[in-house]
Amino acid sequence: MKKFVTMLCVLCLLCCLTACGEKKGTESSASKSPTATAAVTTAPKPTEKASEVPSEKPTVEATTATATSAPSTEAPTASTGPVDITKLTNVALDMPVTEQGHAYESDWWNKNFLTDGFKMEDDNEGQTNGWMSDASENIDDETWVYVDLEDTYKVQAVAIYPRESESFFPVAYEIQLSTDAKAWTTVHTVTEDYGYLDTNRLFEITPTEASYVRILVKERCDLLPGGGINGYIAEISEIEVYA
Repeated sequence: MKKFVTMLCVLCLLCCLTACGEKKGTESSASKSPTATAAVTTAPKPTEKASEVPSEKPTVEATTATATSAPSTEAPTASTGPVDITKLTNVALDMPVTEQGHAYESDWWNKNFLTDGFKMEDDNEGQTNGWMSDASENIDDETWVYVDLEDTYKVQAVAIYPRESESFFPVAYEIQLSTDAKAWTTVHTVTEDYGYLDTNRLFEITPTEASYVRILVKERCDLLPGGGINGYIAEISEIEVYA
């Protein structure tokens, strides 16, 4: 009987031990799951790195901004064409004129008409003709006429006009400047000019101080005027000096 009771007690003890082991196993398994879950919750690190990518965009925009702010490649505004005379003054207007000589003079032809503001191409009623030079047997005999500006200016351009018929304009000439009407400096040389009205004769000059502006005729027109004038001449309707 004692043996039976002893065996029964052993069996009960074994059952208790087995039940406790299963409970601990269950608790152990349950404790491992949060650890795995915690590992999952720490996984967003790659996402955090991905969120840092937009911080690179300002760098790209800054580079673009630098490119668009590069200096302009437009041509500089330096003077490369005819001078804008609307911003200047014709300082030769109504100024006195000196000539080497003339072949004819009248109410329409006179050296002083070179600066009276009338150009024969204007087709104004009552306008004067201009200046007719002296006559010569040779077309390459020099002659001249100059304007006294009665002051010293920084001359920037000179304009010369032919008569409306395009006849007798000097074929070759020089534009000269002076401060004393003795020493002359050539600032522009023209050849093969046949007096056509549509020719631009506004000559731009590097700003130069001058009190006198002279047209030195190097070659006269090869037509003979007739009318009692014996020889070759040159005719100019108007001279303008801009400063």
